[in-house]
Amino acid sequence: MCPDGLPIQAVMRKRGVSHPTVGQALETAWPKPRKKMAPRASLLDPFSR
Repeated sequence: MCPDGLPIQAVMRKRGVSHPTVGQALETAWPKPRKKMAPRASLLDPFSR
């Protein structure tokens, strides 16, 4: 159950997120940092000089 008294299922329906997402949100007040994406080549790279 959430700290505000709502069941996790109710939070899932209200926010439109999955059970693991609600669980992660209840574990900590701050989200985990996002992973840095590796730079990708542009589709126009073969045509650039």
